[in-house]
Amino acid sequence: MSGINSIENDYLQPTMSGTVDQLPQSAPTDAAVFGHDEEAESEEEDPTELFSAVLASIRLDQLPGFASAVRQRTHPSNESGSSDWIGPIAVGSPLLGSYHVLFPLDFSDGVRWLLKVPANGTRDHFDEPAAKALSSEALTMRLLRRETTIPVPEVFAFDATLDNELKCPFILMRFIPGMSLYNCWFDKGISKDIIQARRTRTLAEIAAAMVQLDKFSFDQGGSIVFDDQGHPASIGPTRHVDNQAMLERLKTDDPDETALYVELGPHVDPNSFYTSVLDRQPEPDSLSGKGELMLIRLFLDWIPRSKDGRKEFVLTHPDFDIQNIIVSEDGGLQGLIDWDGVAVVPRSLGNERYPGWLTRDWDPAMYGYREAMDEGIEPAGLWEDSPETLAFYRATYDRIMESCLSQEGASRVCGQDACNSGESGLKSSLSWTRNTLYHRELVHCSRKSYVHRCDFG
Repeated sequence: MSGINSIENDYLQPTMSGTVDQLPQSAPTDAAVFGHDEEAESEEEDPTELFSAVLASIRLDQLPGFASAVRQRTHPSNESGSSDWIGPIAVGSPLLGSYHVLFPLDFSDGVRWLLKVPANGTRDHFDEPAAKALSSEALTMRLLRRETTIPVPEVFAFDATLDNELKCPFILMRFIPGMSLYNCWFDKGISKDIIQARRTRTLAEIAAAMVQLDKFSFDQGGSIVFDDQGHPASIGPTRHVDNQAMLERLKTDDPDETALYVELGPHVDPNSFYTSVLDRQPEPDSLSGKGELMLIRLFLDWIPRSKDGRKEFVLTHPDFDIQNIIVSEDGGLQGLIDWDGVAVVPRSLGNERYPGWLTRDWDPAMYGYREAMDEGIEPAGLWEDSPETLAFYRATYDRIMESCLSQEGASRVCGQDACNSGESGLKSSLSWTRNTLYHRELVHCSRKSYVHRCDFG
């Protein structure tokens, strides 16, 4: 299937970044860091196989006319007042992500849009939970653009059915130009002082964006259900990849590798959210396994609940990591992308948590730092920061977030008592628990058997 790009990666996921005229085609992977022989498997595995059904069903011949009609309806003229942009429209090669395929669309006046289609967007696999998840993603992005200054992609149209001109469920949205935060964060061509200034600016603008999510607080956790006017009406269940079911499928002769999903929630208290994935896993057979499960549940019970009067659940980005941040060359925040699976979660996992790339050293299974990297020696895989550097930027983000929250008249997630106690050991322990244990358990199954495929938005 020529002209299709696919990249496997768990940390640096290529995004719709770079200039308007250039999309990334490849990137290093964690597999290279940890010795996974991807080339040896490439002859046996076709990365396009999971997408073959949806790619065959999309009516790409209808896409230029459909996009033109949408733009004519939403933007009757371009910035100069001309309507010459109406044609022709170039449709780029499909880009394969974790669970989506994207098609770049270029208008004649240089404007670029993206069509995002779920990998399971066929009549055999696209069910009601998938439709609800797509609608919630699109309407949440519209909500954020309408009521915050968070730079999210503008959604021009979406359809959570297959009964449309394109014969597939989709989100049609604006492309956000810029560069991947990974490339900016690890720019080895400039001085350390400039790097620190860039990184600090990025963290400050990210924190300012994340704080704005606090206005979307609820008494329950799950996905936002919207009314006919696009306003939040209630909280419904959240769709998750069912790693346990996918592992069970591996034990059979079933050749199907389509992602399996399960709906969880809504959750009435944080603890039910934390344990929802654990509760679906079979009871361990070994004594050590049972002990580990008891220990994890004990740690989860220690996570403090909000004491400042705010509601216990808050809207947050579903994958708050470096691959979903678009920045300018000087580190200015340009966009937060990939809101697939967006949900309202406990505050300990919410909008005030650390960005994922600042806690890389908390997960030894994924952390590939080598001292030679500090000398500028290029690694075989990904650049990493040292534990000391990560600790420095976590402290920097703490100070920035505290400042942002004070301006909003709020306190930290952990509550005034814990935050003001000066017990740094307690704060570190709570941070480690809330950011690591739950996440590690959530993705444990997928790391054992699947290479996480990148998502482009």
